[in-house]
Amino acid sequence: MRQGLKQFCVGVLLGVVLQMAYADVSKEDAIKAAGWHLVKRDHLHHIQAYLRQDPGKRLKSFLIEADFHASPKTIGAVFLDFDHYCDWIYRCGAVRMLHRVSNTAYDIYIIHHAPYGISDRDTIIHGEAFRDEQRKAVVIRTWEEKDYMPDQPHYVRMINEEMDWIFTPGPDGSMHLELVGYADPGGWIPRWIDNLVQFDAPYYSVRGMLRRLKDPQYLDVSLPADVQKLWQSAQ
Repeated sequence: MRQGLKQFCVGVLLGVVLQMAYADVSKEDAIKAAGWHLVKRDHLHHIQAYLRQDPGKRLKSFLIEADFHASPKTIGAVFLDFDHYCDWIYRCGAVRMLHRVSNTAYDIYIIHHAPYGISDRDTIIHGEAFRDEQRKAVVIRTWEEKDYMPDQPHYVRMINEEMDWIFTPGPDGSMHLELVGYADPGGWIPRWIDNLVQFDAPYYSVRGMLRRLKDPQYLDVSLPADVQKLWQSAQ
């Protein structure tokens, strides 16, 4: 609960900073004012990636923005399909459901494949989906619960893996995503791995999600009533 509250505060503060900045300057200037610097502008996939060094963290936080077309129902269906997370999450080795708290809250176990010569990582993630009335968005907030289960043989437990997936509807059926987060794989990592954690993982996961949204199997999925209501609010 304490970690969840921390994540909530981080998300709220980010939203307040950006909203205050947006009132007087352009979006790009607002992002810069919040300390983010652009590291990639992907014109083909309509994705921008930013990094920021936050106090007390050994790696940089990330912000990925993407604009795309997909129905809210399809997005909800992809995020509920835990069995196929490894089809789109970068370097995902396995995903296992630990506890389905409700249709909009869950605990899952994830194994992340590391490059050759480095120990694979694992993490226990708690996720919650909710409606942000102030931003008129659907937020999927996730954070690590590293003490949920004992350390597993052959894996290094990640110290941090916290993200906000913020989906805001736009005109003509468009959708805007802000993925804000931070990850620390724990243990020893060589300096060249920094970019994989800070940039590759979130950027290519967003790319994978956008690809997954085009899979026809998600077009006619029947969602639970509470999940359907949540995503209908994003239309």
